[in-house]
Amino acid sequence: MDNKTEDKILDDDYYSEIPNALYYVKNNKSIFQKLKLKDHRILLVLDYLYTNTNRKGIVRFTLDDLIISCYCKPDSHKGKSNSKFISLLQDLNAYCIIKLDSQINLDSVKSKDLITCKYIWNLKDKGYFQLYENGEKNKILNCKDDSIDKIALLFFYCYLKRRINKVSKDRPNDVVLFGGRAAASYLSYDIINQDTLLSEGVIKKYNDIL
Repeated sequence: MDNKTEDKILDDDYYSEIPNALYYVKNNKSIFQKLKLKDHRILLVLDYLYTNTNRKGIVRFTLDDLIISCYCKPDSHKGKSNSKFISLLQDLNAYCIIKLDSQINLDSVKSKDLITCKYIWNLKDKGYFQLYENGEKNKILNCKDDSIDKIALLFFYCYLKRRINKVSKDRPNDVVLFGGRAAASYLSYDIINQDTLLSEGVIKKYNDIL
């Protein structure tokens, strides 16, 4: 097997683990809704943190690399991408999803400064789902339709994936033999709107695209 073939197989198989808690609703609020920015890019940030966490649970990265990896462009002007990602990291730190190094001051961090943190969100608390690099994430983000917010589309796709009812592992043939519960989701537009902050028109459009 040549190196290119081996790399392709590894790329096709790679996935990150996204906590169900991102979408899990408690007291009518999900973690996503509690974050003051309500920014769909949180999904890509979690994907980035998971991928770059070392065996000690530590992530070291620059703001530039994080932003570019999240399909955005670094911009240090006031209110632009750099400050938005800094605010998102501050929120993740406040909600104990990450733990920033005590010497890190995000308010003064520059785009090429090394940021160190621990990714401490316990994936086992409420479980997680797998986001595949090529078959799902890249396929959606590389969509040729430039009229849509591809990050919001990916967030919506992952939301549906999270909310799908799974067939029981103990009785996988129930659907075939007894007409049991299929792997499906039955959500109203109102529920999806509340959980994702996407309008009914956008939800319909995204359903068609997916």
